[in-house]
Amino acid sequence: MISNLQTIPANNQFIVVQSIWHSEIYMNIYSQTGKIWKCTLIRSLNFLNASDVAYRERNRFLEAETSYNHDELAASVDTLHQLNADQKAVFDNLRKTYSPSHKQITDNSQWEMFLDGPGGTGKSFLLEKILAYVRQKGSVALALAGSEIAAQLLTGGKTAHSAFNLSLDHHETSTCNIGSRSFDAALLKRTNVIVWDEAPMTHQFQYEALDLTLQDLMKNNMPFGGITMLLCGDFRQTLPVIQRAGPAEVISSTIKRSDLWRYFEWLRLSINMRVQTSRNPQTAAEVGASFADYLLQVGDGRHFISPTLGPDFIKVPEDMLLDICSLPQSNIEE
Repeated sequence: MISNLQTIPANNQFIVVQSIWHSEIYMNIYSQTGKIWKCTLIRSLNFLNASDVAYRERNRFLEAETSYNHDELAASVDTLHQLNADQKAVFDNLRKTYSPSHKQITDNSQWEMFLDGPGGTGKSFLLEKILAYVRQKGSVALALAGSEIAAQLLTGGKTAHSAFNLSLDHHETSTCNIGSRSFDAALLKRTNVIVWDEAPMTHQFQYEALDLTLQDLMKNNMPFGGITMLLCGDFRQTLPVIQRAGPAEVISSTIKRSDLWRYFEWLRLSINMRVQTSRNPQTAAEVGASFADYLLQVGDGRHFISPTLGPDFIKVPEDMLLDICSLPQSNIEE
């Protein structure tokens, strides 16, 4: 990390901060003989206190979360009228619980929410509005996801593992690898809202590790240190991936099995916007009553199960099947 530092006798080392630029700190190391070694210390060194002015000003993580284009944020907030009834209810709920100053809340208030958003219900559209609203207020809203692909769909999105330094080798007493004086800690202390998409993919121990870490950093014994948490996803889809684990073990690893789950308010989006925005209204109504509902039946386990084949097989309605033999060759190729 520091070139030639080991060649300087300890009693001859004298370090002077010469300049600070972005996340790197350039320093001169002087010895009594007058020889100079230049070196670069990367941001992971914690010898500087996070409260130092220069350190805080050059925290590129915090800079990125506080430098969004205000005109673009305002333009996004101006389209809130496009939210449907379900989306508006979720937005209003978060707006009432979100606090720019991390004030204490009453016992009957909930800052933790889980948004059940099946595919096509406009979850990503809603999350963008929530992020824009919080950021326009001058607050910090972290956009996270359980996978890199999902993170790319959110403005400023990143994976939860990279944002919180979550350990892959997690257990009941795990904590996040975040030093109290690190850049990551400085960012989290300024954070007001965390939006976490594809949340069901994350192991419950990792949520508990984050909870302990945030309580310690925020000096607040409320869940997640008093930060508003909006977890999103669909438990009908991918759950935590555990090597050589059976269905029962996978299910028991979700956040629903954590003591933290009792603090979450369950919200749901039920209007399928992909169906609603179809160019053919009649077709949209038919699809909404059949295919979209059928997918939810499969996800909820309400579909027909053959006593012979067992629950691992589903029966697809005949009106959803294509008779390949009767189709023209040109249609099949297309």
